[in-house]
Amino acid sequence: MPRKLVPDYIADLKIYQAGKPIEELAREKNLKKISKIASNENPLGPSPYAIKEMTYALWDIHRYPDMHAYDLKKALSELYNLKMENIILGNGSEGIMAYIMRAFVQPKDEIVTATSTFIGFEILAKASGAKLIQCERTSDLRYDVDKMIEEINDNTRVVYIANPDNPTGTFISDYEFDRLMEKVPAHCIVILDEAYFEFAKDHEHFPDSMNYRYDNVITLRTFSKAYGICGIRIGYGFAHEDNHSQF
Repeated sequence: MPRKLVPDYIADLKIYQAGKPIEELAREKNLKKISKIASNENPLGPSPYAIKEMTYALWDIHRYPDMHAYDLKKALSELYNLKMENIILGNGSEGIMAYIMRAFVQPKDEIVTATSTFIGFEILAKASGAKLIQCERTSDLRYDVDKMIEEINDNTRVVYIANPDNPTGTFISDYEFDRLMEKVPAHCIVILDEAYFEFAKDHEHFPDSMNYRYDNVITLRTFSKAYGICGIRIGYGFAHEDNHSQF
């Protein structure tokens, strides 16, 4: 049988259905007033200071940008007390997920996460050709850490946790995270997707990833949610510098 041009795991992918732009919905339904809440966008918008700086930057739009984003990495390194080598930037945090899939995952690997978590990661995981294992949640829609631990084996390459989770809003606790990390082997990457970190960071049992220094944990954060600038698509990640060098 001739080899297929497109692998089945790519051909079977479902197109990601993003929330409709307000303009598109207005055209379809002939609506004049629309309240959009489907995409978790910040209704307050960005800080006026952010708008001011972005406006100034437009005067240099005819120039190619600094591909290493030195100023942003430097600011993040000072804010979180990290070396610049520990920071990676992407087209939103989802863009960094794509880097991780390309760098670490092969078709025979396995990926462990929960059911009905961030659909963007699910698509990237299936597109990698790896076996995606989605563990059922607890009765209150939280990640079932014990079930995830049961699924981790020598073939597990990535464990993905959206914390807090999108779309449920639940999160795994610090003691659950500690229990999980006791069972994760060194060859397995743990992705802590903290896109909604700012909304949960003050909870006493939220496991702020910056309080941990596991070599195989990659933290993902973004300016899209709490900072209200999803339109410019800037995500950032923290990782061990040896992992970072492989991106």
